[in-house]
Amino acid sequence: GPTQGDVSAELDMARNDPRIIVHAKRIPDESVPTYYGAADVAVMAQREFFTSGSALLALSMGVPVVGPALHQLAELADSPRLFAVEPDADGLSDGLARARREAPAIDHRAVREWTKHYGTWRDAASRTALVLRA
Repeated sequence: GPTQGDVSAELDMARNDPRIIVHAKRIPDESVPTYYGAADVAVMAQREFFTSGSALLALSMGVPVVGPALHQLAELADSPRLFAVEPDADGLSDGLARARREAPAIDHRAVREWTKHYGTWRDAASRTALVLRA
């Protein structure tokens, strides 16, 4: 959804942290698998949503997701790659810490190799549809 409030200070802080790469722009469809392949975690920082195509896409590509346990994400809470959090700054912080602790259990090299050969946005949509049908 749209940004609520001025987040420029938070973005500046993230940009100044060498561990964080900020891409606060629209990512072209054909580049989405590359970005997910490079990601250590996908963060869904919305307070309110009904469904999250981004979260499902990340999970379908093997990327851990940190986000609020609302609606669709609550239904997926048994996934070992979903770190459900309270929808506030402390919850997000706790979820990121848990994801980092448990990251060794995720084969990031395999995820990155798989996404190199993932294919097109249409392929991603087909895989996401499979997750939704399950």
